Amino acid sequence: IIKERYIVRDDGGGAVLEFQEALEYFRVNNMKIRVEGYCASACTLLLSRDFNLDVCMAKDARFGFHQPFYASFFGISYKIPHIYTSEKMWREDFYKKYPIYIQTRIDNNGGVPSVYRGDDPNDVFWVTQSQLSQDIPLCPELPRGRQEEKK
Repeated sequence: IIKERYIVRDDGGGAVLEFQEALEYFRVNNMKIRVEGYCASACTLLLSRDFNLDVCMAKDARFGFHQPFYASFFGISYKIPHIYTSEKMWREDFYKKYPIYIQTRIDNNGGVPSVYRGDDPNDVFWVTQSQLSQDIPLCPELPRGRQEEKK
């Protein structure tokens, strides 16, 4: 049986719950995930041990990490509940669920950017395919002309 493949290409993330639902679908359907270009923010949940997905990386792939934040932060509020919720979500839903090799890279970087600590919303800690080559397999080259579902 050949597993269905899903290509993630240049995905900047989005709503965490929506990503979790999609990843659960991939898990239940035993799909292979190919990462091309960048996968940032909520997209990095592809690496979560909760889903244990079959992920490979193209040569140009990279993962971008930052602490989650809420849209209501901008121009509306800068309130303690948002900061607390963001910190808790980062610790419980992201960091603790990443494989040790990702946690180690984040720790060695001194953590990840956070808008609540003054970083820009577009600040991201990047980890490239070459830095993860011992942990995440390189994807095989796709046959020319083959059409696959892309995100």
